[in-house]
Amino acid sequence: MATNIYTNIEIDGVSYSIKKFTAKTGLKMARLVLAKLAPIIPMLDPDASTDDKLYETLAEIFDSLSDADIDNIVDKCLRECYVILPAGLQPIIDETGHYGIEDVEHDLMLTLRLCFEAIKWGASDFFGEKSSALKGILGQLGLSQNQ
Repeated sequence: MATNIYTNIEIDGVSYSIKKFTAKTGLKMARLVLAKLAPIIPMLDPDASTDDKLYETLAEIFDSLSDADIDNIVDKCLRECYVILPAGLQPIIDETGHYGIEDVEHDLMLTLRLCFEAIKWGASDFFGEKSSALKGILGQLGLSQNQ
């Protein structure tokens, strides 16, 4: 069974490759995403949501995330992200947790985008078409790919 496990994206003129999560990691990420983001999904219906309610709910969700949850999400996501260089793929974070690309650890918006893309791609088998809800969240926050 041949499966495409990489997808390539571009953010601010830089090309990245994202590897799919392993099945176990994907299931763990799906569990966390569903547990924490489920309250947002109904708000993504344009007829039912307001920006104020979305941001209020996002604030509650972020408040419910422990530092360990955030570290876990970021580390798992960024371990699957690579910068595409002429010499090959350079990992954003290596197996030991060290950043392999300068300044990524200080770029909040890039980190959020890469994490979103990693979750969207890495758990797409689990979410299927529901990943459009994740796209909606990104768009509502002004982090869409079109920026």
